[in-house]
Amino acid sequence: MNDIIILSKEFAKQLKLKVSNYMTAQIIQLKIKKKDQEYFETIQKYEYFNSLYIAQLDSMKNSNGVIGSMHNIFGNIKKDIKDKFLSFFNAPDYEKWISIRSYLIDSSTTAWQLWIKFDKNAPVSGSSKIFPEPAEFLKYLNQHQQQRLQELKLKCDELILIINSYEN
Repeated sequence: MNDIIILSKEFAKQLKLKVSNYMTAQIIQLKIKKKDQEYFETIQKYEYFNSLYIAQLDSMKNSNGVIGSMHNIFGNIKKDIKDKFLSFFNAPDYEKWISIRSYLIDSSTTAWQLWIKFDKNAPVSGSSKIFPEPAEFLKYLNQHQQQRLQELKLKCDELILIINSYEN
């Protein structure tokens, strides 16, 4: 779809565009091409965000609890990583926290980012030996997943409106 659309002078007049010379016709062609490009880029953005939304929704629906709903850009989190999280939740300590804090809990958020997002007392650097309480972390994870689902839905809805404006 990267073809340039060539307008006749008659069609340009119908669009209420003045075509007085070749240069003006080229500018019109470039504007139409840019609009088409923006349209297809918007469709691609929609497909991307919609795939994230579906993955988040599927993950939340088809899981056994909050841990089961954790996923990253490659799909559900592998069993050995989930086992590390479960080990931390069952017997929390600083070393276990260090081993899980950099793992993605969804397509773009690490365990550490989740903690500092919801707990304003969480340290923002790794120099502290503090780690989140498992019950609080699970609560944050559930809240984050619900928020993420809403954010993705809103983004998809926004892109649909933009796509529809191109089609009208």
